Amino acid sequence: MALEHRDCAEIDEMLPAYAVDALDDADRARVEAHLASCERHDDAAAWGDVALRLADLAPAVTPPAGLRDRVLGIPSAPPAPVEPAPAPVEVVPTPVAEPAPPPAPIRLRPSRVPYALAAAFAAIAVFFGAWTAVLLAGGDDDGAPALAASASADGIDARASFIADEQVAVVRFDGLEPPPAGRDYQLWAIAPGADPASAGILAIEDGHALASVEGDFGAGWTFAITVEPEGGSPAPTTDPLVAVTF
Repeated sequence: MALEHRDCAEIDEMLPAYAVDALDDADRARVEAHLASCERHDDAAAWGDVALRLADLAPAVTPPAGLRDRVLGIPSAPPAPVEPAPAPVEVVPTPVAEPAPPPAPIRLRPSRVPYALAAAFAAIAVFFGAWTAVLLAGGDDDGAPALAASASADGIDARASFIADEQVAVVRFDGLEPPPAGRDYQLWAIAPGADPASAGILAIEDGHALASVEGDFGAGWTFAITVEPEGGSPAPTTDPLVAVTF
């Protein structure tokens, strides 16, 4: 009898949940089995009917106007802003300023020409005469600046002309004796107020020598020849035999 009373007490605690169908399947089955055999709980089946009636008696509640719109209008939380990836930094190399090239020096390029090839320079000989005539006439044949000069000393004639368009001076010597043994004739180009610069060794044939020297020559430049040790010297070691100045 004590066991039955204990079961009834447990069922009493479970009846409210049973009435609103809040028990799981196992507890519901236990309560229904107990109610079917317990005289004390012969009226407990009315619990379910009472719960249903309570639900029916609850008044219908109409939701306030605009509730739906307010609910639908609640914005969802905006997504966290995505920080754009930093743009790659373009490394631009800083151009290194190149030093300005030094001014081009006077280029002295002599022509060592055996006079057996004098025929190749026959036009040069004609040029000297024609050019002198042009200068005496007060002009030149193509409008380009030009210089010409001549000089004589001890039976040696020197003639020089500067062709501006070609940036070259042509120098011719006549009346030269063969140089002494172990010696050479050396040509020098001398800028105004400057030391002589070698323009090379002259080849002599039949008393004549011819040389062309590249450079931007002007008034006051001098071309001279000296007798030097064979192969030439860095600077003149004897007095000039003849010198011609523009």
